[in-house]
Amino acid sequence: MYYDLTEYEYDASSWTEIENDEDIAEFLKKYVFHDVYIESVVYESGTRALNKNTMRVEATHNMIITFTSCWCGRIEVFFRKVRKFSLQGFNEHIFGNEIYDYYLKFHTDLWGKTRDSKVIVWADSSWFDPKNHRENIDLLNESCTFVIAEGIKWRFIKD
Repeated sequence: MYYDLTEYEYDASSWTEIENDEDIAEFLKKYVFHDVYIESVVYESGTRALNKNTMRVEATHNMIITFTSCWCGRIEVFFRKVRKFSLQGFNEHIFGNEIYDYYLKFHTDLWGKTRDSKVIVWADSSWFDPKNHRENIDLLNESCTFVIAEGIKWRFIKD
């Protein structure tokens, strides 16, 4: 099955863009990441087959994560131009994939001194800090779910 996330990208009226720290604070007032579950994840790689003989590559790499909370309802979070992500599935040391806290911050210093690209980082654990673990970021894949992307927006979903 093919998911085309571009319809979400262009439906701007229903989404709230997060562009700065004030937007993060406003988002977290409306949606508390405690007792939250990841309901679904849809990832679009950006590679599409136009026909059986050619491939067209687009730099999209978008992801939508649907979160469910008994406190705040359901939301979709759209990550635009995903740079790196890891999804933690079942872990026998925690109850399912329940999220108790979070990490959500902008970074401009993750790719070294030669690049100053602004990205946003979301993780399902407050101890996650990609800046402190830059040399070992591949090891973080085993510890929590995280997304590093160029942009982020969100919206509530009606049941």
